[in-house]
Amino acid sequence: MDNPRPEKNRTGWLEHLEAESWSAELIISGAAIYGSFQLPWLLTKLINYSLLNFSDDILEIMYLVFTYLTFTISILMVNFVMHFVLRSLWVGLIGLSSVFPQGINEESETFSKSYLQQLKHDFGDLRGYNEKIDRVCSIIFAFSFSFAMIFLSIAVLVLAIAGIAYLIHQLNQNIPINLVFFSILGLVLLPGILNGLLNHKKFRDKAWVQKIHYPILFKAVSRVIFHVFFEPVYYINSIFITNFKKSQYSLRVLAYMALVLPVFAVVFIQSNAIFANKDYYFNYANREDRFYPIHYEDQLGESQLIQNPTIPSVQIEGSGLNLFLPLPMREETRLYQKYGAYSNDPQLSASENTLQSRAWFKEQAGKYFHIEVNGKKYTPSLRGYNHRNAYEYGFLTFIPASLCKEGENVIYIQSEYQVEGKKRECYLPFWYSNR
Repeated sequence: MDNPRPEKNRTGWLEHLEAESWSAELIISGAAIYGSFQLPWLLTKLINYSLLNFSDDILEIMYLVFTYLTFTISILMVNFVMHFVLRSLWVGLIGLSSVFPQGINEESETFSKSYLQQLKHDFGDLRGYNEKIDRVCSIIFAFSFSFAMIFLSIAVLVLAIAGIAYLIHQLNQNIPINLVFFSILGLVLLPGILNGLLNHKKFRDKAWVQKIHYPILFKAVSRVIFHVFFEPVYYINSIFITNFKKSQYSLRVLAYMALVLPVFAVVFIQSNAIFANKDYYFNYANREDRFYPIHYEDQLGESQLIQNPTIPSVQIEGSGLNLFLPLPMREETRLYQKYGAYSNDPQLSASENTLQSRAWFKEQAGKYFHIEVNGKKYTPSLRGYNHRNAYEYGFLTFIPASLCKEGENVIYIQSEYQVEGKKRECYLPFWYSNR
């Protein structure tokens, strides 16, 4: 049997690896900055797909998923930029130390002797300053992955519970998805709350607490919450928590989150995640007294999600204009709730029932949308259409010139989508000229 490697050699190898780890950190951090700045684009794609294909009850749950994913991305972006900047500074200081190994020159005549001594006392030698930056870089690198894994774990957990809630709802339509979801989530989080309470000095040394505190309330439940990330998350965080004072660690976390929150806000708003909130969706761009770029196709960005009725431009010339009425799944669900679903006719073939179903759906859509042009009701012919921007499904119709007047016009649209008994409204002002 081979003899195990001596402890001294193993320790020396580890120390050498730690000393040389900065180069790997710098390479990984640089690549991670590039990768993390691509993540908001992928998040937006995921959110746009969800907004078009999920109903309100599912989107309410997905809103939590989007929030935690946005935190994960924001943490990675902030941490890797901070780490790269500080590690680059550290490399620069290493080079500087080879030129000026003594650091601050106390023999300089630039300042008084007292001034130089105080300067040296506050900043120390160059080696000590380098070591300080090196420690900060190493902490940031571990901290970034730890917090990112925490938020990613919670997002995956929420998504898994949402899937279970959806399956239960499919088995029994009378049970609301949200009720099932929050009930399961509460059961999962309850042991974590108890774990925090039992860690109080008043309880933690009691025999019955010690039997359940670590093995059940901590280890077993945490494996469910953090699943594949359990070991790295708790190992890294336990190192931080046990090596910093509780108040010191809490203040650093709060200060760090204050740094992350502005980035989170920007990523969250640009990703369209806010539209998962039905109140925001209901009230967005619904004022009569202003123009919204989202209502005009020539002002839309490439692949921009619409979710609002649109016309070609704020200035219309010619014989009339097209009007696009989007119908995301949240509104389609409302349509079926109000008008029911098409029932197949047993006397018809499958293809004939398909045609009848499409005709029925088109008829119900005509009832679902109430349209007025300059205060006069207009009942147009609707055609199914997928908009080129985000392949968003809805209906395309035409507003003839006979309904328009020279100068300012307003198209008013009301759908049966409701929040607190109020129907969703939209105003599309435009200027028209028949020349």
